[in-house]
Amino acid sequence: MAVCAALAEEVRVKMILLLLDQKMCVSEISESLNISIANASHHLIILKRVKILMSKKQGKENYYQIDPNGYRCVKKMILETLF
Repeated sequence: MAVCAALAEEVRVKMILLLLDQKMCVSEISESLNISIANASHHLIILKRVKILMSKKQGKENYYQIDPNGYRCVKKMILETLF
């Protein structure tokens, strides 16, 4: 149930919503959510660990985006739980 724990934090859900249609670097995400870069990095690593997000290093920045396979599994799990 690590995925459920990862989704229990509101800021992580907001990160997922931000990344549904685009990839963003940590600084863009932290600015959009008005949180520190360190705080954003912490939450992004947790989402990556449960395979909801994936990242790619470009220069000095890490860019995050939705991991289609992981997101699909999470979406299915949520729908099965609700219905």
